[in-house]
Amino acid sequence: MQLGLLDYVDYMAPPPEFATYGFTTNTAEYQAWINNLDSNGGFEPATAGMVYALIDSNYSPGFRANAKKIFIVVTDEEFDQGWPYSGMPAPYDSYMTVDEVKAEMLANEVIVFTIAETTSPYWGDVDSDGDGVPDGQELAEDTGGIRFDINDTDWSPMFDSIGQSIASQITVTRAPLIADYRLRDGVLTAEEEDNAA
Repeated sequence: MQLGLLDYVDYMAPPPEFATYGFTTNTAEYQAWINNLDSNGGFEPATAGMVYALIDSNYSPGFRANAKKIFIVVTDEEFDQGWPYSGMPAPYDSYMTVDEVKAEMLANEVIVFTIAETTSPYWGDVDSDGDGVPDGQELAEDTGGIRFDINDTDWSPMFDSIGQSIASQITVTRAPLIADYRLRDGVLTAEEEDNAA
Protein backbone atom coordinates (compact mmCIF):
# COMPACT_ATOMS: atom_id res chain seq x y z
CA MET A 1 0.00 0.00 0.00
CA GLN A 2 1.31 3.43 -0.95
CA LEU A 3 0.37 6.61 0.89
CA GLY A 4 0.19 9.92 -0.95
CA LEU A 5 -0.31 13.50 0.23
CA LEU A 6 -1.56 16.60 -1.59
CA ASP A 7 -1.56 20.01 0.10
CA TYR A 8 -4.00 22.45 -1.50
CA VAL A 9 -4.96 26.10 -0.93
CA ASP A 10 -7.00 28.67 -2.83
CA TYR A 11 -6.34 32.34 -2.11
CA MET A 12 -9.19 33.37 -4.47
CA ALA A 13 -6.62 34.65 -6.99
CA PRO A 14 -5.96 32.19 -9.83
CA PRO A 15 -4.49 29.69 -9.96
CA PRO A 16 -5.14 27.47 -6.92
CA GLU A 17 -1.90 26.28 -5.31
CA PHE A 18 -1.03 22.60 -5.00
CA ALA A 19 1.93 20.92 -3.28
CA THR A 20 2.30 17.24 -4.16
CA TYR A 21 4.38 15.19 -1.75
CA GLY A 22 4.21 12.06 -3.89
CA PHE A 23 3.86 8.48 -2.67
CA THR A 24 5.58 6.52 0.07
CA THR A 25 5.27 3.17 1.81
CA ASN A 26 7.10 4.56 4.85
CA THR A 27 4.61 5.62 7.55
CA ALA A 28 7.26 7.67 9.41
CA GLU A 29 7.96 9.66 6.25
CA TYR A 30 4.22 10.16 5.72
CA GLN A 31 3.83 11.35 9.32
CA ALA A 32 6.65 13.86 8.75
CA TRP A 33 4.82 15.19 5.69
CA ILE A 34 1.63 15.64 7.72
CA ASN A 35 3.51 17.34 10.55
CA ASN A 36 4.86 19.82 7.97
CA LEU A 37 1.41 20.98 6.83
CA ASP A 38 0.33 24.54 7.62
CA SER A 39 -3.39 24.88 8.26
CA ASN A 40 -3.38 28.69 8.60
CA GLY A 41 -4.72 31.06 5.97
CA GLY A 42 -6.41 30.61 2.62
CA PHE A 43 -9.28 28.33 1.73
CA GLU A 44 -9.43 24.72 0.61
CA PRO A 45 -12.67 23.96 -1.22
CA ALA A 46 -11.98 20.31 -1.79
CA THR A 47 -13.20 19.55 -5.30
CA ALA A 48 -10.21 21.22 -7.02
CA GLY A 49 -7.79 19.22 -4.89
CA MET A 50 -9.69 16.03 -5.65
CA VAL A 51 -9.49 16.41 -9.43
CA TYR A 52 -5.84 17.56 -9.21
CA ALA A 53 -5.07 14.33 -7.35
CA LEU A 54 -6.49 12.34 -10.28
CA ILE A 55 -3.95 13.74 -12.75
CA ASP A 56 -1.23 11.11 -12.87
CA SER A 57 1.36 13.50 -14.31
CA ASN A 58 1.23 15.54 -11.08
CA TYR A 59 3.13 12.72 -9.33
CA SER A 60 6.57 11.30 -9.92
CA PRO A 61 6.24 8.40 -10.02
CA GLY A 62 2.54 8.30 -10.80
CA PHE A 63 -0.12 5.85 -9.73
CA ARG A 64 0.75 2.17 -10.07
CA ALA A 65 -1.09 0.33 -12.84
CA ASN A 66 -4.46 -0.92 -11.57
CA ALA A 67 -3.95 0.78 -8.17
CA LYS A 68 -7.06 1.17 -6.05
CA LYS A 69 -7.41 4.91 -5.37
CA ILE A 70 -8.67 5.99 -1.95
CA PHE A 71 -8.84 9.69 -1.11
CA ILE A 72 -9.12 11.02 2.45
CA VAL A 73 -10.19 14.65 2.06
CA VAL A 74 -9.78 16.95 5.08
CA THR A 75 -11.29 20.45 4.95
CA ASP A 76 -13.26 22.88 7.08
CA GLU A 77 -14.40 24.79 3.96
CA GLU A 78 -17.10 24.14 1.39
CA PHE A 79 -16.43 21.29 -1.02
CA ASP A 80 -17.79 23.19 -4.03
CA GLN A 81 -15.15 25.09 -6.04
CA GLY A 82 -17.63 27.75 -7.23
CA TRP A 83 -17.48 31.52 -6.67
CA PRO A 84 -15.46 33.17 -5.17
CA TYR A 85 -12.73 30.56 -5.61
CA SER A 86 -10.34 30.52 -8.52
CA GLY A 87 -11.35 27.36 -10.34
CA MET A 88 -10.12 23.90 -11.23
CA PRO A 89 -6.67 22.68 -12.28
CA ALA A 90 -5.93 22.07 -15.96
CA PRO A 91 -7.02 20.11 -17.94
CA TYR A 92 -10.40 20.35 -16.21
CA ASP A 93 -12.94 23.11 -16.79
CA SER A 94 -12.69 26.34 -14.85
CA TYR A 95 -15.70 25.25 -12.81
CA MET A 96 -17.09 21.79 -12.08
CA THR A 97 -20.16 21.07 -10.00
CA VAL A 98 -20.00 18.65 -7.10
CA ASP A 99 -21.92 16.14 -9.24
CA GLU A 100 -19.34 16.49 -12.07
CA VAL A 101 -16.48 15.92 -9.62
CA LYS A 102 -18.32 12.94 -8.15
CA ALA A 103 -18.73 11.52 -11.67
CA GLU A 104 -14.93 11.85 -12.16
CA MET A 105 -14.32 10.02 -8.89
CA LEU A 106 -16.70 7.22 -9.91
CA ALA A 107 -15.23 6.99 -13.43
CA ASN A 108 -11.75 6.63 -11.92
CA GLU A 109 -12.99 4.17 -9.26
CA VAL A 110 -11.94 6.43 -6.36
CA ILE A 111 -13.33 5.81 -2.89
CA VAL A 112 -13.61 9.13 -1.03
CA PHE A 113 -13.56 9.55 2.75
CA THR A 114 -14.26 13.08 3.95
CA ILE A 115 -13.35 14.74 7.25
CA ALA A 116 -15.39 17.91 7.18
CA GLU A 117 -16.88 20.79 9.14
CA THR A 118 -20.41 19.52 9.80
CA THR A 119 -21.72 21.93 12.45
CA SER A 120 -22.01 25.24 10.56
CA PRO A 121 -24.96 26.01 8.28
CA TYR A 122 -22.86 28.66 6.45
CA TRP A 123 -19.58 26.96 5.56
CA GLY A 124 -18.06 23.52 5.65
CA ASP A 125 -20.07 20.57 4.43
CA VAL A 126 -23.01 22.47 2.98
CA ASP A 127 -25.45 21.38 0.27
CA SER A 128 -24.27 23.60 -2.61
CA ASP A 129 -26.28 21.80 -5.29
CA GLY A 130 -29.57 21.77 -3.36
CA ASP A 131 -30.15 18.02 -3.60
CA GLY A 132 -30.75 17.65 0.15
CA VAL A 133 -27.39 16.00 0.93
CA PRO A 134 -24.29 17.93 2.11
CA ASP A 135 -21.58 17.81 -0.57
CA GLY A 136 -18.89 16.03 1.48
CA GLN A 137 -21.39 13.43 2.63
CA GLU A 138 -22.55 12.91 -0.97
CA LEU A 139 -19.00 12.56 -2.32
CA ALA A 140 -18.15 10.03 0.39
CA GLU A 141 -21.28 7.91 0.47
CA ASP A 142 -21.79 7.75 -3.32
CA THR A 143 -18.19 6.52 -3.86
CA GLY A 144 -18.24 3.93 -1.06
CA GLY A 145 -16.57 6.06 1.62
CA ILE A 146 -17.70 7.66 4.89
CA ARG A 147 -17.98 11.27 6.07
CA PHE A 148 -16.55 12.24 9.48
CA ASP A 149 -16.73 15.41 11.59
CA ILE A 150 -13.51 17.48 11.66
CA ASN A 151 -14.49 18.80 15.10
CA ASP A 152 -14.12 15.41 16.82
CA THR A 153 -11.39 15.65 19.43
CA ASP A 154 -10.15 12.07 18.97
CA TRP A 155 -9.55 11.09 15.35
CA SER A 156 -8.44 7.55 16.18
CA PRO A 157 -11.94 6.07 15.69
CA MET A 158 -12.12 7.79 12.28
CA PHE A 159 -8.89 6.18 11.11
CA ASP A 160 -9.89 2.85 12.61
CA SER A 161 -13.14 3.02 10.63
CA ILE A 162 -11.34 4.10 7.45
CA GLY A 163 -8.80 1.27 7.84
CA GLN A 164 -11.55 -1.31 8.36
CA SER A 165 -13.52 0.03 5.40
CA ILE A 166 -10.46 -0.04 3.14
CA ALA A 167 -9.59 -3.57 4.27
CA SER A 168 -13.13 -4.76 3.48
CA GLN A 169 -13.00 -3.31 -0.05
CA ILE A 170 -9.60 -4.58 -1.14
CA THR A 171 -8.92 -8.11 -2.28
CA VAL A 172 -5.41 -9.25 -1.46
CA THR A 173 -4.23 -12.35 -3.28
CA ARG A 174 -0.69 -12.70 -1.87
CA ALA A 175 -0.84 -11.87 1.83
CA PRO A 176 -3.43 -10.82 4.38
CA LEU A 177 -4.00 -7.07 4.69
CA ILE A 178 -3.47 -5.63 8.15
CA ALA A 179 -5.26 -2.32 8.66
CA ASP A 180 -3.40 -0.81 11.59
CA TYR A 181 -2.16 2.63 10.60
CA ARG A 182 -1.95 5.27 13.28
CA LEU A 183 -1.19 8.93 12.68
CA ARG A 184 0.25 10.58 15.76
CA ASP A 185 -1.11 14.03 16.54
CA GLY A 186 0.50 14.21 19.98
CA VAL A 187 -2.73 13.48 21.84
CA LEU A 188 -3.36 10.19 23.63
CA THR A 189 -6.30 8.18 22.37
CA ALA A 190 -9.01 7.13 24.81
CA GLU A 191 -7.62 3.57 24.64
CA GLU A 192 -4.09 4.78 25.47
CA GLU A 193 -5.42 6.82 28.41
CA ASP A 194 -7.25 3.76 29.76
CA ASN A 195 -4.10 1.64 29.44
CA ALA A 196 -2.00 4.28 31.22
CA ALA A 197 -4.43 4.47 34.15
